[in-house]
Amino acid sequence: MGKRRDKLATVRLHCPECDHRWAGEPGRVVDVPDKSHHPWDYFAECPRCGEEGHQDGREQALLKAWANATGPRTSEGMANTAKNLEGHPTPEEARRTRFNALKHGAYAETARYFPASPGKYAECNGCPYFNDCGLDGNPACQRKTELFMRHQIAFDSQDPTLLQGIRASMHASVAAILDMIIQSIIARGVELVSPAWYYDKDGGFHLAEYEDTKGERQLIMEVKENPLLKRMSEIIKSTGMTLSDSGMTVATQQERDSIEGQLSGEQTDRATLLEYQQKQALALESMSDILSRAAARSEKDPIALEHARNAE
Repeated sequence: MGKRRDKLATVRLHCPECDHRWAGEPGRVVDVPDKSHHPWDYFAECPRCGEEGHQDGREQALLKAWANATGPRTSEGMANTAKNLEGHPTPEEARRTRFNALKHGAYAETARYFPASPGKYAECNGCPYFNDCGLDGNPACQRKTELFMRHQIAFDSQDPTLLQGIRASMHASVAAILDMIIQSIIARGVELVSPAWYYDKDGGFHLAEYEDTKGERQLIMEVKENPLLKRMSEIIKSTGMTLSDSGMTVATQQERDSIEGQLSGEQTDRATLLEYQQKQALALESMSDILSRAAARSEKDPIALEHARNAE
């Protein structure tokens, strides 16, 4: 084993009982000579449940990987490495790799509006960063920060394909909300009936009533359109889910048939023109033969010969 880090004053710890992870000073350090890359184990009391936690396995793996890392050791090897790096990174390489060292965007200006608040956001349920949220002085929500950074990279690189996954998830969520709206409308109906009411001049609340022919008091009922109908229509139009967008209306179908017919007619016209051109070419070829035969007959015609002698 080549390199080895000294004993750590601050480590990342993990509680196996409550699955809590945190960073802090170890409460107990045990010598482990068998671990040549880092001969110490770290323990501390969990601030959440009080059980003893152990150094996080990921940090232990990083210590071992760092100790095993190799590179050129001889002067010749180091000289070759320096030579290979001449002229690099190129501007294109720098553009591609400028975010490689980025671990988080907690201090990015765009991320300051979403502080780390475990359990306070709707996204916290099932968040992969929940156990590490707010540790190591990260003041921002990592999930929100990742969203910001993915958009930043996409816009900086002018590559909209980097946002396809986000857009697909968003469209699926909108489709799920639309489905719930439709189910609610079906369950409650397209109209909502409620009693009419009013306030008198003294501010008293009253239900609107009338007296029927039998002298009984009856409530005046007010019928209103289900407000979800308007929201459903707005979502369908804004997301391109209408029948016109899908090409399923009669007018769209007729327009498609008209275009296909026009294209088919143009193809027929082109085929007819080609046949005409081929016939013209054959006719010109046969005309040459006809003219040759006519000239030969003229040379043997006795009347033509006699006329030619008289002209001389």
